[in-house]
Amino acid sequence: MRLVTTLFIVFISCTLSFGQKKHTIEKFLEDCLNKSSGQTTAGSVDCIGQAYKMWDDELNLQYKNLMNSMTPTQKQKLKNAQVQWIKFRDLEFEMIDAVYADFGTMGSQLRSNDRLEVVKKRTLELKSLNELINN
Repeated sequence: MRLVTTLFIVFISCTLSFGQKKHTIEKFLEDCLNKSSGQTTAGSVDCIGQAYKMWDDELNLQYKNLMNSMTPTQKQKLKNAQVQWIKFRDLEFEMIDAVYADFGTMGSQLRSNDRLEVVKKRTLELKSLNELINN
């Protein structure tokens, strides 16, 4: 089991560092997973959970900043898109949960990471729009 956890941590670390400068949340997650406490199943799920919360907070900040920078028409379009994205996110989470339901403890790590990636992707999309509008 320790080998599986170690391989999972290596996989996440490689995913986080592939081709881009690391975001502070990615750095936090990598550091957390590299601690001895992050190398257990429960510890890695906790690290991912903390990073998920950070990405979710960042998503809300990016959304708020974007709304403050937009015209009324753009704001309405963003609001509509975000409502639909939340529906997508919830359905995506249901699918992720179903896929990993029978994977045991490794499934909890994979499920947590996949959920994090959904929120991270949306956060980075909103951040990119913020950069486009505010530059």
